[in-house]
Amino acid sequence: MVGLTAAFSEALAAAGIPCNVLACRHHDHLLVPVDDVDRALAALEQLRH
Repeated sequence: MVGLTAAFSEALAAAGIPCNVLACRHHDHLLVPVDDVDRALAALEQLRH
């Protein structure tokens, strides 16, 4: 989906969570600091609503 990675990184940035994006052929990876995993998942969960 066009713009999906941008939406994910924007949600993480708004929560103050740094991330690195690895764009691959079939899927992308968002790398966040291990100490921020729970907050990152919560921020991304908000995109569902």
